[in-house]
Amino acid sequence: MNMKVVMAGVMAGMISVNLLADTDTTSNEPIIVESHVDLDKLVAGIGPKIYESGEIVTNVRNYAFAECRQIETIRAGYAQIVGIAAFRGCVKLTEVDLPLVTTIVQSSPIFAGCINLVNVYLPMINLQEAKAMGFPWQCPARAAVFHFKDGDYDKNGRKL
Repeated sequence: MNMKVVMAGVMAGMISVNLLADTDTTSNEPIIVESHVDLDKLVAGIGPKIYESGEIVTNVRNYAFAECRQIETIRAGYAQIVGIAAFRGCVKLTEVDLPLVTTIVQSSPIFAGCINLVNVYLPMINLQEAKAMGFPWQCPARAAVFHFKDGDYDKNGRKL
């Protein structure tokens, strides 16, 4: 499998992420970020269909995936913190896997506009912790299931 890579660079103290020039942004192959601790911003409006972070990415910064209208799956296996509106406007997003996340910026509308969201995996936090962090994070998707440490819940916090 030929995996495409997102190159991250530092500009004026901020992390910026740029797709390689020859990268097909509509590919089903995962885009993998291997460098830098913070994922600051993926290319809004385009971006990959599948995003998978490398082990060094521990923070999904404010608006990191905002308005990435092609992305369907996000796997940030080493991320521990999710910032404000990190996934806002990802209209095709169906799955988010954040197995190590313990902090979501309180009252953050991280899933606003994610109308097709089906599964969100957050196994390190329970429902009460999620509520303290602003759950349901303005998730409009009717079919969304949040998989927390203490069970599976719908977008209204009802146990499934």
